[in-house]
Amino acid sequence: MKKKNNEPKVKIYSRKCSPLDIAAYYRMLLHRISQNLSAKEISFLMGKRLDFMDKMERFKLIKWRVVDFFMAKIAFGIENVSFLFPQVKIDIDKSFLYQVSIKIFEDWVVYDMKRWDSEVSMFIDEFQLIDKRHDIDLYKESTESEQQEMREWLEKLIDESYFAENRNPYEIYEKCCADLDQYIEPKNLLTVLHEKVHAVDYPIIKRIEHKHGAYYIGI
Repeated sequence: MKKKNNEPKVKIYSRKCSPLDIAAYYRMLLHRISQNLSAKEISFLMGKRLDFMDKMERFKLIKWRVVDFFMAKIAFGIENVSFLFPQVKIDIDKSFLYQVSIKIFEDWVVYDMKRWDSEVSMFIDEFQLIDKRHDIDLYKESTESEQQEMREWLEKLIDESYFAENRNPYEIYEKCCADLDQYIEPKNLLTVLHEKVHAVDYPIIKRIEHKHGAYYIGI
């Protein structure tokens, strides 16, 4: 049967885990969506692997370390880390089967979380959250203009030997916003920064993945 234009592309992921894990999932996803950040952007700002949050949201990873909450606190710009620690009212030691359906529509994405209830032998609703499509850029001219301004800014930093020492992603992001005196979309900084990291002929900066957080340093 031919798929209708308004029908979403659906990806379903299942995993057995604790209510505490799902409460942490909810808190992180809620903060990410409310701050208009993609999974890749928040992973970048946290200094994690760039696919970290994407894997979390698809149940490829599930457990959060305490240090991850503090890294997320900084990345989200939250004053108190307690805003990220989940609170649950049911037995946190008991595991349940959870299923998240990620429904990709033309302009938005729906995260539909359900939990298997053995008493009624069916999945029951946990929560639904709606995100925008981060893979669609409605303001391409503005994006290119911002990225060009950042390229010039980055060249000055390199000339000033800014990357002579380790620089973590959030540190670079804060400096970028301060120096350009405006809000910068993290994805644009990531794009411009990695143009230098992945330059074929003459890479100037390299990204180092470290257990305590990624950092960038001049070559």
